[in-house]
Amino acid sequence: MRQKQRAPAWSPKIPHRYEFYSDIHCGYCRCRHCSRLLARPSLAGVLAQQSHCLWQKRRSHSSVLGIFVFSLVYLMLYPGLGSFAGLLNWSQGKRLVSSYENYEASFDERRAEIANLSLAEVLVDPVLMATADRIFRRECSACHGIDGRGQASLFPNLIDTDWQWGSSPEQIEQTLRGGRNANMPAWGPIIGEEKTRDVASYLLDFSNREHSGRSVYEQSCAACHGAEGAGNVFLGAPNLADNIWLYGGDIDSILTTLQEGRLGKMPAFDDRRLDAMQLKLIIAKLAK
Repeated sequence: MRQKQRAPAWSPKIPHRYEFYSDIHCGYCRCRHCSRLLARPSLAGVLAQQSHCLWQKRRSHSSVLGIFVFSLVYLMLYPGLGSFAGLLNWSQGKRLVSSYENYEASFDERRAEIANLSLAEVLVDPVLMATADRIFRRECSACHGIDGRGQASLFPNLIDTDWQWGSSPEQIEQTLRGGRNANMPAWGPIIGEEKTRDVASYLLDFSNREHSGRSVYEQSCAACHGAEGAGNVFLGAPNLADNIWLYGGDIDSILTTLQEGRLGKMPAFDDRRLDAMQLKLIIAKLAK
């Protein structure tokens, strides 16, 4: 016959809030230390556990007070309360700008050295020319193409020497710094359709002195493009006798240019876009 198991000789009566939970944490301060104390079948263990819980409670109150004080000081010094900028006037944007300016300033001396180099010295330095290629791709390729040969019958070829405003280093620098605004007027409404077609036909047969469109050209076009069609870099008037056409050299494209005019625009790349070093490298690439 099975005997009933006898209850332990001593079992401390512990209040409910100090009971030993199955997750081995104290029911009051929820720490393992108290759980170990409760596991001891003695009055000393219970008293030690109660003392520890009281200490944990006071420490918790101190922590809350510390967090509150820290948060208050932080919100006084840094932005966090609406539009209040904080006593230190600090912001993430200002920190980013400051870091960028300090980074850029660390290269000022080297930039100045490169800017003072001659074009010949730049051209023989493969590292500088590779940098020039990267600057060109970043600043110029969107319009003139990655290889600089122009595109879309709107943006000129920068690899040849046929530049409207001149291809010398000084002229290229002036073009980059100041930008350019073309001003080809619409001749269709001025001279009429018949004479416009005569001029367009003459431009494709420029060497024919007996062409019917030559007289119209001399009256309306020679003032800018010259009697021989060589152009004028001071006016941005292109050479019409070299068979290089920005907007297309077929009869229809030339007619469109004459009838409607062209107002091409080259933006200015000032100091905010290109510093002196970058300008020197771009000029070296284009003037070679």
